[in-house]
Amino acid sequence: MAKSKEEYLDEKINLIYEFNTQSPLFSRIAKAEIDKNNLLSALSILENGIKLYPHHPTAYFILGELYIKTGDKLKAKEAFTNGSDLIKNSDTLNHYLKMLSGDSIDNNLSDLAEKLSKAKMPKPLESDFPISEEEPDFQITLFSETYADILASQSETDAAINIYTKLMEEQPHKADYFLKKINALKRIF
Repeated sequence: MAKSKEEYLDEKINLIYEFNTQSPLFSRIAKAEIDKNNLLSALSILENGIKLYPHHPTAYFILGELYIKTGDKLKAKEAFTNGSDLIKNSDTLNHYLKMLSGDSIDNNLSDLAEKLSKAKMPKPLESDFPISEEEPDFQITLFSETYADILASQSETDAAINIYTKLMEEQPHKADYFLKKINALKRIF
């Protein structure tokens, strides 16, 4: 089965985080751990990340969601308040406090279940959805120096050089630095 664009992106983000656990991508990794019900792992990632990035509001919202899953509503409220204070938005806090009360989630799920039980969808004609046997050709434009370093360490020289070249265009003030990395890779391989 072919991977979706989102799955490719998740793999790249996981690689970057594995290579640099001090990356601000920690909140995305923690959310994935929560989704897999690895709550202790997610908590550890969030606590370490928040120490490094104390002004990262998303981390606090994800931490609050984690505390809801563990049943610690007091800590969840504190995390939501911290995140909302950082973005200075009381509407966001109210949204998360409704989530914390559980009313909105339970009511929304009941309403959704009722609507789904009554829903009828027409069967699609085969001609509506042509099926291709070819693998999709996704062009992921995610590139960073860390990613290039990872590729270089995995002997993916051409790919690393391509990223360093793109970085030279994006960051002309660091062109000499990237050029040295490119030349070093060409000498090694």
